Amino acid sequence: MKRIAIFISALLTSLVSFSQQESPDIIREYPGQIQFSFINSYQDFNISAGLQNSSSVAYRNTVVKTGFRIRWRKLGIAASFPVFQLHPEKGSPTKNLGLTFNMFPKNLNIRGTARVVEGFEQQNGGNLLFRNDVKLSHVEMSSTYVFNPEKFSLRAPFRFFEKQLQSAGSPMLLATASYKNLSGQDSLFQISDDVLSSVLRMRVLSFGAGAGYGFTLAKGNWYLTTVATGGVELGRYSFFKNIGENVARRWQVEPVIIGQVSAGYNSDRFFAGVVSFYRPGFGSVQNLDASFYRFRAALILGIRFQQPKLFDKWSR
Repeated sequence: MKRIAIFISALLTSLVSFSQQESPDIIREYPGQIQFSFINSYQDFNISAGLQNSSSVAYRNTVVKTGFRIRWRKLGIAASFPVFQLHPEKGSPTKNLGLTFNMFPKNLNIRGTARVVEGFEQQNGGNLLFRNDVKLSHVEMSSTYVFNPEKFSLRAPFRFFEKQLQSAGSPMLLATASYKNLSGQDSLFQISDDVLSSVLRMRVLSFGAGAGYGFTLAKGNWYLTTVATGGVELGRYSFFKNIGENVARRWQVEPVIIGQVSAGYNSDRFFAGVVSFYRPGFGSVQNLDASFYRFRAALILGIRFQQPKLFDKWSR
């Protein structure tokens, strides 16, 4: 028994040591270069709720944005501007403002998002109506841990900070936390339920954890990266008639699935890619079905160039 324990310990130690070996021929970094990129993105928010075995009420907001990102060493700045909404009625006021930050240490992808969306297309059965009084406040944090960062890079396909030279993959862990607040001046859910028919505000606080795998297929300057993670999420749903008047509070454990895909061209000078993020919504809180669906796709075009000699003294 002791020999078996020693063998398993030695095997695990060798696997960890092998996964942490440096592989300079697999991932190429670009220190000291300035990176500039144009970003055109499409974002789709969808919130739906309803009683089981009956029609649901769905809210949707879609927007197309354009912007840019500049990065030098560990410093970066990005900005984006809405171009147009895809579904609002003519002349209806809408708002889609957001702040996002990303941290990409070698083995982590930490992402935080804060967003305020006002003006939603409401679908209740076969009826379609635009409601500019509906507002969504959304804050989300997620962290992805990569077990094999020396062979598989998240920074290459999703931020173009690096270049993956050979095909490789890695298992990963995922942790998420989010807060959503959906409110309106009139009833959000015009459904036949004594409690929910008069709800003006819904809040959801959730925490989740899971695991997944990422893989990059590299062929010269061309690449295809897929990342899939799945797990469970614990959410607390609170419903209010007025501010401070909580009419219902329900807990729910539900599955969480996140998919990310990036494909394109990444050379030492130029790069271009299509990057997408997809999170389908699942949810069933007792007799209520509630879900939050989110999709984002972006076209990124960029260039790298050597920093001016004036910056050399700050790069040492």
